[in-house]
Amino acid sequence: MAECTPLSQITNTTSSTGRVGRSWTQRQHTPYTRTPRSRCLTGQGKTVPLARTPQAPRTLSRIKELVNKTWRLYKVTPLYKFDVGSLRKYSRLLSAHLDAEYRKGIAVGVESEVADSARFSLFKGLKGASGDSDAIEITVKAKPKSGQGESKVVLSAILCSVQLPDDAFLFPESFTFLPVMMVKGGVGLTKQIVSWLEHQFDCHITHMSFSPYDLSWMVAMWGGCVPETNSKPVEMMYTVPKEVEGLSRITMTIDAKVCKELWDSIRDPTNNRFTEEEEAAFIKSLESHFFYHFKVKLTAMYLNRVVTSIAVVDSSGRIKFYSDDHVHRVLRHITEVAVEQIQQK
Repeated sequence: MAECTPLSQITNTTSSTGRVGRSWTQRQHTPYTRTPRSRCLTGQGKTVPLARTPQAPRTLSRIKELVNKTWRLYKVTPLYKFDVGSLRKYSRLLSAHLDAEYRKGIAVGVESEVADSARFSLFKGLKGASGDSDAIEITVKAKPKSGQGESKVVLSAILCSVQLPDDAFLFPESFTFLPVMMVKGGVGLTKQIVSWLEHQFDCHITHMSFSPYDLSWMVAMWGGCVPETNSKPVEMMYTVPKEVEGLSRITMTIDAKVCKELWDSIRDPTNNRFTEEEEAAFIKSLESHFFYHFKVKLTAMYLNRVVTSIAVVDSSGRIKFYSDDHVHRVLRHITEVAVEQIQQK
């Protein structure tokens, strides 16, 4: 087996400052004509430690409930005349809708169960800034069709806005903007909830998906976040073009600490924003390292899944949080991407 060249040696080929030239920013499979120049790593207008992000007091926060669960991501346009003071009314209306669908013969649930009640409530701990709207949780319970046994939660959905960019949208006070919805539940029931929300609040809800460029930003921004315990190797999974026979995907795995060293060598510690040049340098270094050993150009592949110590995300919009200390960091970026996708429509 050939001896592996240290990743730092590949990194040092960029420039004396660790920065990259503009030519590196043009990567394959990039669908956007307008790309961000930088992404926020910490609180807007603040300089806070990168290891942690601002959170609600632990006694109030429910962030731990989000960790180690797989969520599907949706983007949501502003809700018209949504009132936090009317959550009980919304609970009754959605419960009545689910019951009516069942009576019409549309089984909202699984074969042995039927959704019979819904509840709207505040989800504490997700506000990243004073201007953010309160996060809203929707839970749906189902009871056995036999009538025996207790109801159980079959769907959880959380609408949130974590440090919404100041220039995201200008809209009247009658609108509430919660651009991200995370859902854990069946596809059929999710469609029913989405349809009801769209009708009730005159909004549009669509499934989020991420391009290779989106995923490269995520792994570049989060690859340097290594918790003191339970750190995970950084993984980048690429889909191989159909023209290549006998191989469907390639997974590159990097030790978390090695990835952190690379991240530190590229990052400007005085800037709380991660720049386009830093993102390009980080990805270029990893792909160059892979090419050095295997003579495979990952730029010709399609990046469709990234894993870091704080989260795993794939191109289909599924996400799983690994660290409750970094949920704000991840959702702040997801909020920013959701707003960009909505604006492009």
